[in-house]
Amino acid sequence: PDPTMSFRQASIEFPDIDQGDGFLNDENPFTVEVDSNAIPHSTTIKVTVSAEPGQLIIERTFDVVLGHPDILIVDDDEGDDTEQWFINSVEAMGKGWVHWDVERDFTPDQITLTDYPMVIWSTGTSREPLDELDKFQIQSSLEVGANILLIGKKIGDDPENRSLLRNFFGAHHQQDSVRAMFVNGLSGRRPIANNTVMMLFGGGEAGDGRISPSTMEPVAGADSLVVYYWGEDEVTGLGGVYREDDRFGSKTVYLGFAFESVNDRLTHKSAVLDNLFNWFTTGEVPDPNYSPIESATPFSFSLNPAYPNPFNSSVRLSFTLPGKSAYRMSALDMNGRELTIGSGIGSIGNNNLQWSAGSLPSGTYIVQLDVAGHKPVEQRVVLIK
Repeated sequence: PDPTMSFRQASIEFPDIDQGDGFLNDENPFTVEVDSNAIPHSTTIKVTVSAEPGQLIIERTFDVVLGHPDILIVDDDEGDDTEQWFINSVEAMGKGWVHWDVERDFTPDQITLTDYPMVIWSTGTSREPLDELDKFQIQSSLEVGANILLIGKKIGDDPENRSLLRNFFGAHHQQDSVRAMFVNGLSGRRPIANNTVMMLFGGGEAGDGRISPSTMEPVAGADSLVVYYWGEDEVTGLGGVYREDDRFGSKTVYLGFAFESVNDRLTHKSAVLDNLFNWFTTGEVPDPNYSPIESATPFSFSLNPAYPNPFNSSVRLSFTLPGKSAYRMSALDMNGRELTIGSGIGSIGNNNLQWSAGSLPSGTYIVQLDVAGHKPVEQRVVLIK
C-alpha cells in the first residue's frame, strides 16, 4: 500500500513442483521500483503464496526499509506502543526513520547505533529499564561517536543505571518523582529553544506525563536543558541535560520524563525533536528569538496509536487533523478485502472512532486513514478472540 513503491513484477506463476523439489525464479524475479523523491522510511510488503491441490494459501508480511533513514527509534518499552508517538513526530519533521523493537530484535549493537545521525532510545513506562546488555551497547557506541537521545521516566529511579547516566550522559539523578505539569526550555542558546513549553497531560493514549518525572543535576561537562514547572511560576527541578564529549565525538541528551506524553497543543513534539536533530547533526542551536509555539501549526495530521492493541472486539482509533476536513477510515484484512470503518467531516485536533470488529475473525488488519490533501497513513491492529 506504500505510494512511493511500485512493483514492475508482482506476480509469478510456478510450474508443477514434485515433492521434495524446488524452483528458482532468478530469471523472473519480483522487481520493486521506489520513487526517487521518496523520503527514506520503513514500510511493509505482503507476500501471498497459493498452491493446489488443497487450496493452500500462505501469507507473510515483511518490514523493509527504503533508503537510509536519518533516525533510529529504539523501542525498549516492554511491548507498549510508545514508539508510535515518536514515529508520528519524526514523520511530521519530514525525516526518515527505522523502528527497532528490542523485545523482538534484541538490543541493537554498536555498529547499528553509530550508523544513524540520531538515535532515539525510549523506555516508556518500563519499571526495569535498561538491562546490562542495553547499557553495554549504549556505552560502547558512545565511545565511538554515537548521538543518543535517551528518554524514560523510570531510568534514573533504578540505581543500576546511575553510573551510565553520570559518566556518559552527564546526569546525576536526584529525585525519582516531582510535581510537574509543564516542561519549559531555558534561556540562552541550547539545543531546545528557550521558549519551548511542553504540556505533560492530555496527550491521547500515550499516558500521563505527570507520573514520575525524575530530576537531575548536570555533571561531567553536561549542561541544563529543560526544567519542570508546577503551575505558572513554581520550578520543581531539572528535567533534562545535554552533553558533548570531545574525547569520543559523541553527543547525548537525557530526558527524565515521558516525552511521548507531551500534548502538541503548545510546542509540538516534532518541533522539539527537530531542534535536537539539528544539534546532533550540525551543532546548530535555535535562535533565542525563535518561537516553536508560533512557528508550529496548531495541530498536525496523524493517525495515533490504536487502543487497546491487540484488542478483543472493539478498538478506539484516534486521529489528529490540522483543520476541518473530510476523512475516510477503512481496514484491510490479510486477504486484501476492504472494510469501511467510518467517514465524515472531522474537526480540528483530535477525533475518535470506535471500531467494533467482534464478528470478524482473529488476525492482523491494516487500518488506513484517507484525508483530502494528505498522503494516506496506516497502522496495523491485531484482533484476538
